Amino acid sequence: MGVILLAVAGFARCDFSDDPQESATAIQGSEFRNLADTVEYVGMETCRKCHENVYQSYIRTGMGQSFGEATKDRSAASFEDHEPVYDVHSDLYYKPWWQGDSLVVLEYRLEGKDTVHKRLQPVDFIIGSGHHTNSHIYSVNGYLYQAPFTWYVQEEQLDLPPGYEDGRNTRFSREIGFECMTCHNAYPKFDKGSENRFTHMPDGIDCERCHGPGSLHVQEKLEGKLVDITNDTDFSIVNPAKLPLELQTDVCQRCHLQGNAVLKEGKDFDDFRPGMKLSDVMEVFLPKYEETEDRFIMASHADRMKMSPCFTETQEHKTLRPLNCISCHNPHVSVKGTKQQHFVNACLTCHTEPDDECEMPLQQRIVSNNNNCISCHMPPSNTIDIPHVTITDHFIRVRDGKDPLPSVSPSDLKVAGLRSTLSQNPDPAVTARAYLFYYEKFEPRPFLLDSAFHYLSPLSKERNYALWISFLYLKNEFRGLIEMAEEVRPAGVVSALTHYQTGQAYQNSGIIDKARNHYQEAVEKQPRNLDYRNKLGTTLLILGDTAQARKEFQFVLKENPQMVIAANNLGFIELLAANVNKAEQLFDRAVSLDPDYTTARINKLKVYIYRGQIEEAKRLALQILDKEPANAEARQLLQLISNSPD
Repeated sequence: MGVILLAVAGFARCDFSDDPQESATAIQGSEFRNLADTVEYVGMETCRKCHENVYQSYIRTGMGQSFGEATKDRSAASFEDHEPVYDVHSDLYYKPWWQGDSLVVLEYRLEGKDTVHKRLQPVDFIIGSGHHTNSHIYSVNGYLYQAPFTWYVQEEQLDLPPGYEDGRNTRFSREIGFECMTCHNAYPKFDKGSENRFTHMPDGIDCERCHGPGSLHVQEKLEGKLVDITNDTDFSIVNPAKLPLELQTDVCQRCHLQGNAVLKEGKDFDDFRPGMKLSDVMEVFLPKYEETEDRFIMASHADRMKMSPCFTETQEHKTLRPLNCISCHNPHVSVKGTKQQHFVNACLTCHTEPDDECEMPLQQRIVSNNNNCISCHMPPSNTIDIPHVTITDHFIRVRDGKDPLPSVSPSDLKVAGLRSTLSQNPDPAVTARAYLFYYEKFEPRPFLLDSAFHYLSPLSKERNYALWISFLYLKNEFRGLIEMAEEVRPAGVVSALTHYQTGQAYQNSGIIDKARNHYQEAVEKQPRNLDYRNKLGTTLLILGDTAQARKEFQFVLKENPQMVIAANNLGFIELLAANVNKAEQLFDRAVSLDPDYTTARINKLKVYIYRGQIEEAKRLALQILDKEPANAEARQLLQLISNSPD
């Protein structure tokens, strides 16, 4: 076997040729046989057995270092030199540090010199190559959540993660779902009965994200089926350089075109394989800002490149090699390790007489920027979505010489609408879904729902039932949603999300038995969606089925002992059963995890009252009212215990 592997290494290599004729003889992606669903992923260590040199180079790239266990070697941070992050809106501090080779973060709150809250959370994974950022993820029995601190490499700045600023700190509750992980990593094994539970986590973006699954390729090489790729193409695995230009770009923009991704019907985020057309799997929508074209999100490299005259004017050119990502980038080589002249040379393949074309005199170019095309035509710029970061803007054009625009939050920009980056005329149902997603995930601005309705209104309610339910749910039109649920017979299977939204509408309308039925349907379809389980438990409790409600909350806490709301709800059941000590332990657990979870604090207040601990009850009631003066229940309880005899 070893002899075969060594022999293969001499034949199987990736070709990023600069030959202009390569594109003219591009091979259709459908000819690559590893596009078949039956071909499996084998992992980068299997590829390494034959491609050691490529492997050693690739693991030093940003993609190769995109994800991994939280170790000092993986981290780009120097936490010891920085003050803790303080979030003024939540009055919470975050201090990360290394305990040996393990990373932890302490969340705490001060009152004067006293520490009144502490939560110590181990960190399991680092996400981000360290070129721009390191963010951090922790796992609870495979359920992944983001930790509330990020290291910003360029400014050597410790701060809240993107999206946590300006009063939006979700602390330890931001779920890391499948969509996120399929761009920042190799394809993981995901429990699709959950929102954020993974059963296997790879160690960074691997070879097969660009070349497709490798089991067929490995099998044929072990059988001695070798191909001399100097003269032929090995169709057992995708070589992106042999794909048509559009499909080459699709390989890159699967992840370098992030935005509001909307899956096509029946598709999932791991369905795309190199050699496929990306728009057959998803559409990616980006916001259109009224202010300026110089505002862009970080992972929009492909979109910005396609705006460039260098791209648009070379795609159908008879003599010039069409510009695409690999005109400048060799994915096997780190950008940090690539000399700047390599990128300048890419410009010179078309601009063969730069002295005749450039308005800046040669001597001035040499003095100002060492005659570097990139520094003028692709300068670094701030991004909308990631603070403390500048990246190369891939919109190549003649600039006005102005400095990069100051950083700005997306909420400060006026969104004029959404645009599809992959299709000129995307399906109306897909476009409606894009507006609903953008409203829910990014900015809850009413005009986005109006736009969704514009695309929805001509569509059949039966065939687009889930979309209509989501629209009515986000509009808070619960009566209309219930009418639709009872009148319309949807075509096809109703999703777990649709059942959940319908259940929420019934619950908000006080129709608890029907709410329970829909939550049960949602749980049957997604049994490890812990939010759905908790909602089901709540309705069961309201309906008096305490025993089954207890089982639901116990299930949630077994899966994730840090689920604050489930701890509180189970504590409430224990209090109803006069199991006061158990109830108090659960309320204390909830408050230790979230010091601002008022419901658990009020339940703890009830424990004090039940035991006759009046002074403790008064003290806690006053603490709650100090934070929330309008809290009617805390005020009523305070009045009750104040009027009670000693």
